Amino acid sequence: MTSVTVTSRWTDKTWGDSGLPPRAELSEREVVWGDDSGAKNRFRFDPAPTPVPVDGRDFALGAFTHEIHPTGSATQPMYIVNLEVNLAFDEGTECTFDMILMTETPRDGRYLVELRLPDSVWITADGIEYTLEQRGFDERAEEFATRTEYEGQTNYSAPLQGSTTFTGQVMMVLLSDTPASPAEPAAAQVSITTVHHQGHVKRTQSDEYVEIHNSGTAAADLSGWTLDAGDSGQQYTFPAGAQLAPDASLRVYTNEIHPDSGGHSFGSGRAIWNDKGDTALLRKGDGTLIAELGYGNQAKP
Repeated sequence: MTSVTVTSRWTDKTWGDSGLPPRAELSEREVVWGDDSGAKNRFRFDPAPTPVPVDGRDFALGAFTHEIHPTGSATQPMYIVNLEVNLAFDEGTECTFDMILMTETPRDGRYLVELRLPDSVWITADGIEYTLEQRGFDERAEEFATRTEYEGQTNYSAPLQGSTTFTGQVMMVLLSDTPASPAEPAAAQVSITTVHHQGHVKRTQSDEYVEIHNSGTAAADLSGWTLDAGDSGQQYTFPAGAQLAPDASLRVYTNEIHPDSGGHSFGSGRAIWNDKGDTALLRKGDGTLIAELGYGNQAKP
């Protein structure tokens, strides 16, 4: 999954003999046309900034709306309007391409909408090359309009009963012949970040603490782990079920309980950490050293 920002603008680019409707007014979101005697016809596209899956699943590029108000004439020219779309991926890749939106009305009491990419679109994301392909409109739109394939293009036709508005999400997909690299399994990364070794409480220094942080992507199970100050009787053993969530910290105090930082305490009536300096050690229950931090005169630059 990668994030993408979608922007677009309607342009006056023409394709073949067909082009913009007469007296068309273009803006970033809309193409509007029609005489002053009635309601305006319009094409509208509203981009949808969205996470884009890179595993072959469809995603919504944005919502296309076609509002049409027939003039009562027996025939009406075909209009082809060009929408320039830009995709900006979160890793810095950008891609700009054209989409064609064609309308022809009326035809046997129905109007026709055609959506297509005139050229192949290639995108490189996270070092992998993808082809961007259209999927047409979403299922909700297909409940209103009939989907057909004509000369390799996807068409949608809907009943023309007075003024009509057709709205559908434009669905796209990224396809690649290169399989994406498997994601690394989530893992904890635990370290000692602070030893506050000179408390402010007289004699007992009960407010001393050590702060431990998990910078990994998985929770760390601290059951049975020990925090060691180096001398006999200066060990704290984490209780069964103790957890440290990803990107979270906890503190182990000398003789205070602070639930907001985990509620851990040596429960010692005297100072644990050397005022001059020493090294704090964090080990698993089997003695494996996980982290250490020198403090005071043992601190390393």
